Amino acid sequence: MRRASRFAVRVLVVAAIVAGVTFVAGLSPRTATPYLSALADLSAVQPAVAQSCEYRGCPKEPGRKSPSCKRSSSAYNCQNIAGGGCQTSPCL
Repeated sequence: MRRASRFAVRVLVVAAIVAGVTFVAGLSPRTATPYLSALADLSAVQPAVAQSCEYRGCPKEPGRKSPSCKRSSSAYNCQNIAGGGCQTSPCL
């Protein structure tokens, strides 16, 4: 019984050390480098809020002088431009 409790304490200590290292690594500032580890995203950081997608396109309809934003099945955001026309940007 004593051997099992010593083993359990060792496992808990190792788990606490790993959790502490992960937390501290998440607090360090990130450098802007193209060489990142595959494990770089496993640290404890706040998740980014996803940008919404409007699913709107900028088609040129027959009989109209300039295109305007309309519903689309493509993943694009559309914005009407002053003076006529529109501009699309892909959803992230």
